[in-house]
Amino acid sequence: VDLASISGDGVVLLFWSTWSAQSADQIKIVDDFISTHTSQIQGSHVRLISVGSQESYATVASFIRRGGYSVETVVDESGGVSTSYGVQTAPTTFFINQSGTIVDIVVGTMNEKTLGDKMEQVLRPD
Repeated sequence: VDLASISGDGVVLLFWSTWSAQSADQIKIVDDFISTHTSQIQGSHVRLISVGSQESYATVASFIRRGGYSVETVVDESGGVSTSYGVQTAPTTFFINQSGTIVDIVVGTMNEKTLGDKMEQVLRPD
């Protein structure tokens, strides 16, 4: 996924790893949020993307498939993208507004309410 290709949309970028219990919890919370707020998300111009960091495609795909998760997921096998964002802890979530500005960063696990509140920040005009 090239963030430039989704210019004009807000992005919630969640960096995680299968070996982190907090990450597994966060993926479940994000997936539950997507399931319960599908209509809001579809019309909101915000994309939620999970980034499986420093693991193989097979490991990440297996985790997502076993959990039955629908969150859009990409794999950063080398960890290069994570490094470029300065990610040191999994999970770490970046909230990027429609202008491409990072409006918030959350290190650790968030509940659904916090996720929804942070997504609203993404949609606010600069």
